[in-house]
Amino acid sequence: MTDVVAPTVTLRAFDPADGAETAAVVAAAVSGARPREVMPPDDAPHPDDWTLARERAYARFLRARPAEESSYLVVEGTAVVGVARLRHDPAGVETGVWLARPARGRGIGTVVLGLLVERAAAAGAARLVADTTPDNVAAVASLRRHGADLREQAGTVAAVVDLGAVRARGSSR
Repeated sequence: MTDVVAPTVTLRAFDPADGAETAAVVAAAVSGARPREVMPPDDAPHPDDWTLARERAYARFLRARPAEESSYLVVEGTAVVGVARLRHDPAGVETGVWLARPARGRGIGTVVLGLLVERAAAAGAARLVADTTPDNVAAVASLRRHGADLREQAGTVAAVVDLGAVRARGSSR
């Protein structure tokens, strides 16, 4: 598949087996995100600090992504500024995105989510789902902008985008 380009943002297929790509993702995470923002928590002290062991664990986490998941580099200009993913299952497609701090608050997440919605709809999925926290105001706004039905429960915001409606809007253009 060719790269998909939106204003200043490129969503490019990510091959975690490619050492250079994985190193670029780890570097972006270390310089612009907390470990808990990009990978499952561990039991080590100081959960917001990057250590060499955590960097290596994150690289292993990236390489161990399941086959039903498609991962993408979020690139601004030539810099990797985050990672996005689509995980396919019978019920639809689950998505997740993280962006480095310098890429936040500038609409990049909204552009990326739009590209992910388009890819999931083009693949024929019925729905796209995502989870975030109520305090992630930017993610909630982006999900709302892309037509998500939002439900808050037990400290989590669950979002569902009806991709049939997305395809119908696209065919009427």
